[in-house]
Amino acid sequence: MVITLELPIGARRAASLTVDPVLAYEIRFGALPPWLEDLDTGLARHLTRRAVARGIPLAEADLLE
Repeated sequence: MVITLELPIGARRAASLTVDPVLAYEIRFGALPPWLEDLDTGLARHLTRRAVARGIPLAEADLLE
């Protein structure tokens, strides 16, 4: 017999979108890079959200993408 468990993946994704991306980045990777302060707030939040989702800390090369 096989027992399966269904996880609410959609609910988990929706909850992760409500978390502050800057706070999530600092918890996962530590301090934000100093060059991030020079960017527009919206762009900085977008980059931190993407870095947390990808699991890779920010690098200046991320600005070129």
